[in-house]
Amino acid sequence: MTLEQDWDELARLDPLWSILSFPDKRLGRWDEQEFLATGRAQVERHLAHGRALGHPQGHGAALDFGCGVGRLAPALSDAFGSYCGLDISEEMVAQARRLHATRSNCTFVGGGGAVLDRLPERSFDLVFTLYVLQHVPRRTTITSYVRSFVRLLRPEGLAVFQLPEHIPPAEKLLYDARRAAYLGLQRAGAPSAFLHRALRLSPMVMNFVPEAEVVAAVGDVGGVVLDVERVPGGMAIRDRTYYVTRGG
Repeated sequence: MTLEQDWDELARLDPLWSILSFPDKRLGRWDEQEFLATGRAQVERHLAHGRALGHPQGHGAALDFGCGVGRLAPALSDAFGSYCGLDISEEMVAQARRLHATRSNCTFVGGGGAVLDRLPERSFDLVFTLYVLQHVPRRTTITSYVRSFVRLLRPEGLAVFQLPEHIPPAEKLLYDARRAAYLGLQRAGAPSAFLHRALRLSPMVMNFVPEAEVVAAVGDVGGVVLDVERVPGGMAIRDRTYYVTRGG
């Protein structure tokens, strides 16, 4: 299966849990409003930190990379003149359009990373992504996305993106084993719903990029790292949230 197919399938099986995978919310246990409230709280916190750093200086356009069903859309579309949600899964995008149909300044686009290269340079005051880059299989693709984030920023804009800096080998092996078992059993004919609901398996990839590589990718295209928040995640994951700008 391709990454697009993985996420289309997750969108059909358990879309909200796939985006915010709290153990007690699996199998459709997210309340929709509670789910959206988590997005609002995170956006408000990260934008407040950005303001403390002096960015973004404009609030015209925001890009939500890996938007899913639009968990961050209400908060970002309230804070910026226009909002564009971009996701690899056409099924997620279709659900986002239905969920946020009344928000006239929101646009949702399928195609994921393939669309980034077609977006005009310096299009956005904010590029924002949480819990997305960690699901990209190749590190080189992740760092390519980071460079694109900087390219798409307007001068004095802000990119906020989260990405693990390290996943211990034992924990990485656990994630990889769950994915391998899911794909293997699926190829053998097991229904996806059974694998997800009864066996609690998932096709999700979990990946990381060392902080030094991320900082280097930002610098490659003239970006400036304003701050890096360093917090634990998962069982023993070293998580990072980067605040990046671009000069004139």
